[in-house]
Parts: sequence; structure tokens; C-alpha cells
Amino acid sequence: MARRKDYSIKTEGATVSNLDEVRQAPWRQTWVGLTTNFNRWRYIGRPELDENDWAEGLVYANRDEIVEAMRKAVWEKVVGGKTKASYCNIGLSRFFVFLDDLHRAGECICNLNQINKSLLERYNHWLAHTLVADTDSGRLSYGSRAGIYKKLKPLLQHLVHQQALPEGIFPNNPYPNSNRAFKGETAYPKKVMAELLRALGQDIKGIRDGS
Repeated sequence: MARRKDYSIKTEGATVSNLDEVRQAPWRQTWVGLTTNFNRWRYIGRPELDENDWAEGLVYANRDEIVEAMRKAVWEKVVGGKTKASYCNIGLSRFFVFLDDLHRAGECICNLNQINKSLLERYNHWLAHTLVADTDSGRLSYGSRAGIYKKLKPLLQHLVHQQALPEGIFPNNPYPNSNRAFKGETAYPKKVMAELLRALGQDIKGIRDGS
């Protein structure tokens, strides 16, 4: 009698015999050592949660449909772990801060059908003019804004392909020539630059005085 083949799927530290268990996107996903707990985005401010996904003073954002869709999109995208980590830590992290800001202003983006071209145009405007960045200007550079948007767009495109979102939701080329933008050296902070110029002036004075 022929030996029956074992179609169970081996995973790290476990054997899963039900394919649905493998396909189910976990709420906690770890890519290249970075763990994202998608449950945190169900609440305003992405609060730290305990092992039971609870904390005191949680403010529910009422956007489970969006969070669940993004959780599944990251899990299902056929890309490397580094790319998945960037989707979470760059693309989604800023997008949910944007949704938090709208919620605080009295506008709840609760459902997928509210993600449309107008909302994404407002998101890009928010990246440019509202989001506070750790830079001398306090704002993100053109290239940084483009990079953040491009880490969100593939997830939205995946949802379009899954027919969870309609075609035509994307703004027309919001960051033209971003791939060709010159990436210069990181500028010194103003304080450091002032000290360098002061030292340079002293050196020039010393040369002129012959010292």
C-alpha cells in the first residue's frame, strides 16, 4: 500500500495542517527583526499595548475595516521582509498619523470606501505642510514625502487588485521626477554650521596674522 503523502505545512516551531491557518494574516507580524502590532492602529495615537492588546485610556478609532485590510495586504504582498517592514514603519505609520489628525478634527475615516483620490491628495498635502519633521525647516523634503507615499501606494494597489478598492483612486503623478531628484549630503544643523564657520574664520585670521 502506497504511503500517504503529508500535505501539512511546516512552520517555525509548529506544524499547520489547515491551509486557512497559514493564509490568515496575524495581527503581529515580524519582518527583518521588526515587529508590527496592527492592533495598535485601531486606536488613536498608536498606543503601546500589553500582551492582551490592552492599555488604559484607549481611544477607539472605529477604523477596523481599514486596519484589517492593511494587515492582510502586508501579509499577502509577494515581496521581501525588508520591503514589508518599510511598508509598516514608513508607509502605514505616517498614514495612520494622518487619519488620527483627521479624527481629532472631527472627521472619521472609518471605512475603505472613504479612501479615494481626494483623500490621498489631502494626505500628500498633509505630508508637505502639516506633519512635523526632525529637520531644520520642521518639514519633510520632497524626496522624503515621495518615499513615504511610495511605501503606502503598493498596499493600496494590492487592495485595488483584490477589488477591495476601486480603480482610479490615485492622484496623477503627485511626485514627478522624484526618482531623478539629486540626493545631496545631509546638511549640518544650524548650530554646528555656525560653529564650523566661526572656527574657519579664526583659522583664516590666524593665517593672515602669520600665526
